[in-house]
Amino acid sequence: MIFKITDFKQYIYCKRIIYYEYCFPIDKKNTTKMEIGKDSHDIVERLEKRRVLKKYGLDKGRSFFEKYLFSEKTGLSGKIDRIIFSKGKYYPVDYKNTSGKVWENHVIQLAGYAILIDEIYNTDVDKGFIFLLLSKKIEEINIDEQLKNKAKDIIIRMNDIVENEKMPIKSPNINKCIDCEYRRFCNDIE
Repeated sequence: MIFKITDFKQYIYCKRIIYYEYCFPIDKKNTTKMEIGKDSHDIVERLEKRRVLKKYGLDKGRSFFEKYLFSEKTGLSGKIDRIIFSKGKYYPVDYKNTSGKVWENHVIQLAGYAILIDEIYNTDVDKGFIFLLLSKKIEEINIDEQLKNKAKDIIIRMNDIVENEKMPIKSPNINKCIDCEYRRFCNDIE
């Protein structure tokens, strides 16, 4: 099974999304948040192509934008917002359409990109960056083996949901259901 990097975010948000995406595929409508996020990514990418890497704490390097990565061995695929290659090291950069803080799902997604980069480029990514678009802040994230193993464990759990077609229990945070594109399919949400 090949999962999308965005599935990490979905799994942490609500495990049922993985079930609906892979076991019970349905036509779904993108939420307003999704559309705004896509537009913001496009604008930032155009601006970032012209800027230097100092704000990432790097002197020189090359950047690759919207790079599609795939690895059957890791069971992952995804289009990363940016990869910076500097002084022989790779750094994933993920843009997030928020001004708030970095959340767990952001960090796990970044670890997923690191796992893909490790496999594809035969390297060992040890840090990456999350660019909070609304506040224009860049957060450096250390990516150690423990974090990568946490992401790998989530891959195993997602595989279990899909292979066994198990509907997970609903999210304990019912507020997450308000903007969910699958809300109308969950019969136990009030």
